[in-house]
Amino acid sequence: MKSSIIAIASFISLSWNLNAYAQTNDSLGKSKIDFSVLERRIQFSSKNELGGLKGIGRLKDASDYTAHNSEWALELTSTNGIQTGSFFAGIGTGVRYWGNSIVVPLFLHVSYDLLINRKIRGFFLHGDIGNQFGTRKSNSQGDKETGGFYAAYGLGYNIPVKKQTLYVKASMCHQRATAEGKFSGLGPSTVPEKYSLNYLFFRVSVGWRFTK
Repeated sequence: MKSSIIAIASFISLSWNLNAYAQTNDSLGKSKIDFSVLERRIQFSSKNELGGLKGIGRLKDASDYTAHNSEWALELTSTNGIQTGSFFAGIGTGVRYWGNSIVVPLFLHVSYDLLINRKIRGFFLHGDIGNQFGTRKSNSQGDKETGGFYAAYGLGYNIPVKKQTLYVKASMCHQRATAEGKFSGLGPSTVPEKYSLNYLFFRVSVGWRFTK
């Protein structure tokens, strides 16, 4: 009984070591690397991108006020996180130039490669969720506006360049904001009024990904 337990323990230990080193032997007895295991390993990765956003659809607030969203914005962001196989997750931030003001997005970013092999990763899905910080001095209604909840999702494509990756992506971006204007009533007095806005943008971005 004791010898059986020792044999089983030895077998489990040997199997664990073989999996840890991810090696097999070919017909000549030479060791070779199991690439499927290497592709699943965790690596540090950094995405840095420039994007242009174009407002689409209509704005809506709590009072069902609507107006056409025709605004433009430019943004520069950096996202740092981990890559394991086809999956990437990281924290991103940057600057967004929007309506003659600069605001700061902070978000969780995830992406998943749809095609993967040793040379080409191909298409990928991506998504962001977070918040926009900062105040716009004047929105399309001429009112001061503070950013809020932010989310985005879309499709991209990876282009390998040596050991790094150039990528392009298209996204739909949702941005909430709270604005404060002045309601002109009877007489000379004015009353500050807060209202919410829901922005929808179409974004095109180009970026560079470093992986270690």
